[in-house]
Amino acid sequence: MDSRGAFDESRYLDDAEQLVGRLQGSARSDDFESTACEAVGEFNSFDDPSIFVGPVIRLIENNPDIDFGSPGPLVHFVERFYGGGYENLLVSSLERRPTSHTVWMLRRIINDPACPGRQEYIDLLRKAGERDDVDEDVKRTIRTLLE
Repeated sequence: MDSRGAFDESRYLDDAEQLVGRLQGSARSDDFESTACEAVGEFNSFDDPSIFVGPVIRLIENNPDIDFGSPGPLVHFVERFYGGGYENLLVSSLERRPTSHTVWMLRRIINDPACPGRQEYIDLLRKAGERDDVDEDVKRTIRTLLE
């Protein structure tokens, strides 16, 4: 709470960014998946673990060459917030910089038979696959997923 008695969300967002930043520091280690599992445990210790969804998606977006798992503990964590805003953050990430991992994450949403907005997500993948600034491996992944 700040001096007026209002909840200061920014403090918690700073905590989230710092914790995900520590995770970033170990992203290239051999035991990254284990470190990611530990980080998810820390995320879950917060009253509102959803504050970590955006930073985790940005971590995945900004590190396209890291093996996050299939799909990995970080994806399992953020998917818990499906229907609660996670998909909007993922779409924003894909609009900025699609990666193979974020493309697969969106495909998992599209595979939900009750997925609202399925066609919009498919259109987003198509557009990403046509962009000049998207890596060729990512474009191949998109083509494979859309077949």
